[in-house]
Amino acid sequence: MSESKEPEVTMLAEKTGRSVVVTGGARGIGLAVGQRFARAGDNVLLLDRDSSVEAAGADLARETGHDILRIRLRCDRCGGRGRDV
Repeated sequence: MSESKEPEVTMLAEKTGRSVVVTGGARGIGLAVGQRFARAGDNVLLLDRDSSVEAAGADLARETGHDILRIRLRCDRCGGRGRDV
């Protein structure tokens, strides 16, 4: 059985040093997208409403050796009267 590899994403290989904003960057698809860009040499800003974005960004920074900005961003559609979205 052959060893599985991540599919090559040519968009990431074309250019490095871009600045990329990734929403939902604390986990799942958002974190995976942030990881791919950071590994390709891009500047990454991870945004998420979950406080775990701090740890996820710190782990990614240690892994890649890049500064990874991470921000917990709370959004509220009701001006403080409703729940977080």
